[in-house]
Amino acid sequence: MAQAAGLHASRLDGSALRYNVAGAFLPDLLVCRKEQAGRVLRLLAGGGRE
Repeated sequence: MAQAAGLHASRLDGSALRYNVAGAFLPDLLVCRKEQAGRVLRLLAGGGRE
């Protein structure tokens, strides 16, 4: 639903979400505005430092 509304949705490492597979557990879901996704993913990868 988030993607249909024009938002970014991925795992915290930036990889795509996968559904309808065995073990489709998503404890690390990121949903944010598309224009903020790159910055948020960089911050997460750097341990919170910009």
